[in-house]
Amino acid sequence: PRVIWDEGNLEEIEANKPVRQKIIEPKTPYHPPEYEDGFISVSDEDKAVDAAAHAELIRVALSKVTNLKRQGSDWTSSGDEAEDMEQDEEVHDADGNKLSFEELRRLHYDEYRKVKQLHQKHPVENKHIEENGKQRSLKRSNHQQEPMEDALSRLEIFRG
Repeated sequence: PRVIWDEGNLEEIEANKPVRQKIIEPKTPYHPPEYEDGFISVSDEDKAVDAAAHAELIRVALSKVTNLKRQGSDWTSSGDEAEDMEQDEEVHDADGNKLSFEELRRLHYDEYRKVKQLHQKHPVENKHIEENGKQRSLKRSNHQQEPMEDALSRLEIFRG
């Protein structure tokens, strides 16, 4: 596929193009940094602002810490928190041994089987749920629900 330009159309567009006004803006002023001993120096005004902001941040942090101590909260260092998080992530069995990913997966699917067996053992609750579902479906139009109910009744859940 080769691109073919319509030269006549391009020339017509260029000829009929509206005149655009050039926007003239003043140059942005640039003040080069003052160098002392080869390093960029900060002006005295900037030093004063930085010192004041730094002092304010320190004051706020100290007031938060003193408030926490007054309330008697159990504040721990970040190292202690990291250790606690690592311990929370580890899963142990009844004997205290670490469980592998495969064992955890097996336990998860065992829970699924247990729930499925529970539903089979207690059909009374399932009938109650089905009756509520049928009452709701009667409120809707029957011609739309019947194919859906047939499909759902034939649906089986398969494990992958």
